[in-house]
Amino acid sequence: MSTVSDTGLYYPYANFRSDAWIKAAVLHWPLVGRIMPIANPWGLVDSDTVRELRDELGVIVDVLPDHEAEDEVQELFFTVLDRNAAELRGRFGLEALPIEEAGSSGHDRTPRSLDPQLDAVHGSKMTYLLAQRLVEAGLLCEAPYGWTAANGRHLGSFDYVMHRKLAGVYMALLADRTAEANKMIPITDQPDMHASMAGWEPESLAHMLLAETHPLRLRTRSARRSQLWRSGQWYRTTSNTFRSLTSWR
Repeated sequence: MSTVSDTGLYYPYANFRSDAWIKAAVLHWPLVGRIMPIANPWGLVDSDTVRELRDELGVIVDVLPDHEAEDEVQELFFTVLDRNAAELRGRFGLEALPIEEAGSSGHDRTPRSLDPQLDAVHGSKMTYLLAQRLVEAGLLCEAPYGWTAANGRHLGSFDYVMHRKLAGVYMALLADRTAEANKMIPITDQPDMHASMAGWEPESLAHMLLAETHPLRLRTRSARRSQLWRSGQWYRTTSNTFRSLTSWR
């Protein structure tokens, strides 16, 4: 029978980016979950390997976004926005980033790849109130027509576009809270950002978002083990540690 430590929750994507990674992961974890959008799963890009692991072997489970988790992350972001809106807009504002609908300047309707500075979060993974607040702050917009994510998935009206780092922080926090609600452990293959666990605080989140130094450190509330799989090895921290951050997100 599956226990708390038997199930990993993969993030920040719903699409696994590497067959090699997921095959190695299911050798370590009896079950691997992923946060699936509630609506429009047509954008899912599963390989034959992933479909076999999910449909025939049953070792990949789809987890719907947890509304209580979304509410918790919303309140944390609200506090950070109340205190740091101007600084966040200066760092992550979309006004200075390349966002333009395909064909808006002519007749060329060729799909465009999302700029590397940007990332997409599916609308079902964020509360409407937080999305509106981020729009008002100039930090989020609906996906422009004709854009595609890095994995080739066409973005649609259900997708939000944000600065890559801001989207990554959001998804890491959502994964942490969703994993706790489902008795899972967050796991990821993304080593470019790091976070350490010890207690969610608006101050630590603001510092992580606005700090100039790397790697970034985010103090979250849970006291579980989180693990990062990279290059065929588990990088694990066993006391108050949460690794990673930043499409289906």
